[in-house]
Amino acid sequence: MNPTEIILIAGLIIFLFIFLFIKMNKRKNKYKYFPDEWKDYLNKKVQYYNLLSDNKKHRFENDILTFLNKVRINGVDTDVNDIDRLLVASSAVIPISDFPNGKPTQTSTKYCFIQILLTKNHLKL
Repeated sequence: MNPTEIILIAGLIIFLFIFLFIKMNKRKNKYKYFPDEWKDYLNKKVQYYNLLSDNKKHRFENDILTFLNKVRINGVDTDVNDIDRLLVASSAVIPISDFPNGKPTQTSTKYCFIQILLTKNHLKL
């Protein structure tokens, strides 16, 4: 093989890796709106949500949608439903949801994980 062929093959391999990396990490926004059932559930089960004003509730809901569209939540030997995902996202958003001036810091909006795994609870109470 001559040097031109080697460079061409190496470039093709690099391009293929970049293409696959971008394609695998690009997720479609599955969650586009916040269902009323979720609002009802949060009102019943999440005390923090009840304490928010209507404007802050709307922002909190948008933060949950952003989280759900960026972070995969999967089960290990268990099924995960949308309510499970809602509760995980709520738990992740609560600590960063109430910043002065209504704006979180740049670092707090970048989630440091791409996937959360939920497992069965094997504790017997």
